[in-house]
Amino acid sequence: WQIKQLVRSEGLMADFLETQPHVLWDRLQADDGFDVVRLAIEAHLKKWGFRCAGELTFLSRNHSEDPVSFLRMLQSYLTTEDVEPEAVMASMQDQQQQALRAACNEIRTVSGVLRSLGARFKLRLLVRGAVHSIGARERVRLKQAQMYFKLKQVCQAFGAELAAQAVLERTDDVFFLEYDEISRLLNGDEVRGDYWRDLVALRRKKRDTAVELPENISSFAFAYGKPPIDKDPAVGQGDGLSGLPACGGKVRGRAVVLESIHQVARLQRGDILVTRQTDPGWVCAFPLIAGLVVERGGMLSHGAIVAREFGVPAVVGVKGVVEILKDGQLIEVDGDLGQVNVIEESADS
Repeated sequence: WQIKQLVRSEGLMADFLETQPHVLWDRLQADDGFDVVRLAIEAHLKKWGFRCAGELTFLSRNHSEDPVSFLRMLQSYLTTEDVEPEAVMASMQDQQQQALRAACNEIRTVSGVLRSLGARFKLRLLVRGAVHSIGARERVRLKQAQMYFKLKQVCQAFGAELAAQAVLERTDDVFFLEYDEISRLLNGDEVRGDYWRDLVALRRKKRDTAVELPENISSFAFAYGKPPIDKDPAVGQGDGLSGLPACGGKVRGRAVVLESIHQVARLQRGDILVTRQTDPGWVCAFPLIAGLVVERGGMLSHGAIVAREFGVPAVVGVKGVVEILKDGQLIEVDGDLGQVNVIEESADS
């Protein structure tokens, strides 16, 4: 959002929106008129460029390594409404506090002032603990991503050395070798380049032809005892696709099914994002979307948490939704009941 403000204040909106990302990156490097924005982008990439979809896989290129992919997402972001993210967060925090007070008032009305003291105290304590725990978990994920990126850079340095010696064809071929193999090569114990190049090619082929195994994750539910407030019997019922209600609200919009955040340019303001799962690399898409449907994850998954922070109606854990829903379908997302309904088929259907 801050880079967007710089692009606007520097009078570069047309340049950014009408130029192909790879051409735009070359212009950023060569044209002095882009210096202010270029420095801001470089600072962002240096600090946060490692955070992207697939940040915990060595063979995925992040925004630091592929700045053009960042420009592609920035161009999509430039078309969003000019709403300051901090203002959105503050508004959502106010709504959360209002919801907490309303829940405490309902408990007090049902159970009485004295009898409800314990339940209200436990509720506030649990909410505070949940918020703290989510922040702690995300901090661990951040540190994990940082360590992966540092290790990736070290391995790439090894790969560059081996490529310079003609042992490997490309720097990234090092990721198809095991630790002890890299160690032997760097120590000069193994120098037969043809053997290692053939081995890398074999492992690459095995990777390319690998088939993703079907998920075999199962879960169970049990009652925690009588709640202080009766649950709404309508929740979880309906004729459409069912999942977990991650963020309340009801919205209709065009379904856009994405396999990767690198397809974010297909999103338009007001679309409903449908995908398998999200990670920190997907955050830039949330200001664009009106609703979220995720195939995997639960109430504390990344998509559910970020959807609540942005106030985006969301349903998660909808089995097979990526194959069932099609691009362009008009769908309705009911974040209160955990339902996704197709209202109108797309023109291609």
